[in-house]
Amino acid sequence: MRGVLRYLLPVLLFGLSPASASGGRAPKLPPQDEVVECAKGTGLDLDGDGIPDLACVTRRGDEDPQRAVVVLSSAPAGAPPALDAPILHCPYCGGTMPIQLELMADAGPPAVFKVSESGGSRTTWTYEYRFERAGSRFLLVREQKGILDRTSEVGGELITDYKNGVGDSSRTVSRDGDSGGQWAEFFNVYAMPRKGSIKLDGNGREAAWRQAPQLPVGRARHILLQRSIVETDADLSYSVRALWDDGFLYLLIELTDDVVVLAPPGKNGVRYDHVELWLDRAGPTWDGELTPRLEPDPEKTFQLGLVPIRGTNKVQVLRWFPDEGDLPEVTAAWRKTATGYTIEARFPLELIGASENYADEFDDRDIRKGLVNLTVVASDADDPAAPRQESMIATSRLEHRGAPFEMGLLHLMKSTTPDKVDGGGGASASR
Repeated sequence: MRGVLRYLLPVLLFGLSPASASGGRAPKLPPQDEVVECAKGTGLDLDGDGIPDLACVTRRGDEDPQRAVVVLSSAPAGAPPALDAPILHCPYCGGTMPIQLELMADAGPPAVFKVSESGGSRTTWTYEYRFERAGSRFLLVREQKGILDRTSEVGGELITDYKNGVGDSSRTVSRDGDSGGQWAEFFNVYAMPRKGSIKLDGNGREAAWRQAPQLPVGRARHILLQRSIVETDADLSYSVRALWDDGFLYLLIELTDDVVVLAPPGKNGVRYDHVELWLDRAGPTWDGELTPRLEPDPEKTFQLGLVPIRGTNKVQVLRWFPDEGDLPEVTAAWRKTATGYTIEARFPLELIGASENYADEFDDRDIRKGLVNLTVVASDADDPAAPRQESMIATSRLEHRGAPFEMGLLHLMKSTTPDKVDGGGGASASR
């Protein structure tokens, strides 16, 4: 995968050409920026030319978020900063505790700029971003969010690493000072705006799918069931791509499976090869008391099965939770491939709740649309004569059936153009 960051921050983090270096001069911040605070110390020669560089948090207009900005002395005159990313959605939302900033810059290697900010009242919040130099740019490699109820001493934390080109996250809730607590691990799925037509035939060959980052899911992570040993990714693995438009979410799931066992028409698909989706649209994965949500909500949580049917390219859509009510209007098709099979599916946005507001777990000021709890599961059967679920791997470690706290996140991205990157849940989205 060429990296989720290709779709999140790099469109904001403009790179500079080393070949056009100016030979070094005192760097200057963009003229429209008001300095909030700059990193200090001896480690500020971030490009190695012997001249100190600027690594600052700035404010660009009264209503704009505070920004992380790095300007290198080796940049040619008039070039944009090596890093220019919004980091704080609401500069004036510190609560009774004013917002505190901590900045650190280190020449490395790799050169690092780290920004930590905190605020709050009875409940305090902390956001931390770590940017590392990659060639002529600085990229976000880690985002860490935390919240602490100072009365109960219970805290929650969400850490996302982007170093391997995937949004790989962990979520924890624990009492302050306690090394235990409840935890979950998951991958993030980023759905890009659909540009171009999609023919739901199971092939997944349309150019529109190339706009979406490919999330690989292998045997090494998030095994939910293993009655037989999954020795290699050739036994069972898959990738997920996601797109969306005004009415629908589209998923392309490409599965590698050494033995494809297909359900005949009319059979219970759970015993055959299939894909399961857990969707929860109830918002935060813990409640106001920071208690993890470990039970599915029959009003807000769905478990869907996508079962390829033998002898056709049709996919049977089943609802396994809740077990009563109407089936959603999901359209899907599948195709056999040389290494397994592929499923294309389309879901109405009403099903996933993408039109509803989602309150971030860490601060109710951060209200946004297009963030949904989602886990994608591949279920494998290996014996055509006696099919049963042998192995299951997923985009999250779903240890409690349908637990929203243990689901991953689906982000509906608004755009891939500068200054319009996210709005659907990415780390440094502008509004």
